[in-house]
Amino acid sequence: MSRSSIALLAEGQIELESPLERVLRERTDVLAAARRVLHIAPAARLRATLAALEQLDYFAAEPTPGSLDSLALPFVEESFDVVICDGAEDGRRVPLREIARMLRPGGRAVLTAPSGESEQTFAELLARAGFFATRVRERMAPTVFVCVRGEL
Repeated sequence: MSRSSIALLAEGQIELESPLERVLRERTDVLAAARRVLHIAPAARLRATLAALEQLDYFAAEPTPGSLDSLALPFVEESFDVVICDGAEDGRRVPLREIARMLRPGGRAVLTAPSGESEQTFAELLARAGFFATRVRERMAPTVFVCVRGEL
C-alpha cells in the first residue's frame, strides 16, 4: 500500500475491502445471477453494495447486539438462495441452524468464522448443521467459508 493510500485510509477517505467482500467478488458467483439473498448483521458498506445490485432480491437482518447466538428470523423455511453472515465481529457465534433452515436445498452460505474459534471447530459445526463447506483462505483473517446446504 502506498504512503498516500495509507494517509487516505487514516483520514477515512478510503476503506479496505473486507475478506468477506473480496471472497464474494472474486471467489464465488453468488452475486452474478438473480437470487434471493439474506444478509445477516451486514456491514454498512457491503449492505449498500449488495442492495444496489438489481439482480438480487436483497434482505438485510440486523439483530440487536448480543442476539446473534439465539437468532430466530421471521422468514419461512427454504426461502433464500444465498445467506451471507459475518460472524467474526465481536466473537459472535454464527446461527448455523437458522441459516440452514432458511436456505433452499443446494443454497449457499458465505460465512466468516467467528474470532476466537478455530477453523477446524467451525468446519465441524458447519458439517453438523448440514453444510458442505470449503475454506477460502485470504491474506487477512478471518477465514471465509463458502458452504452448500445439503438435505436436512
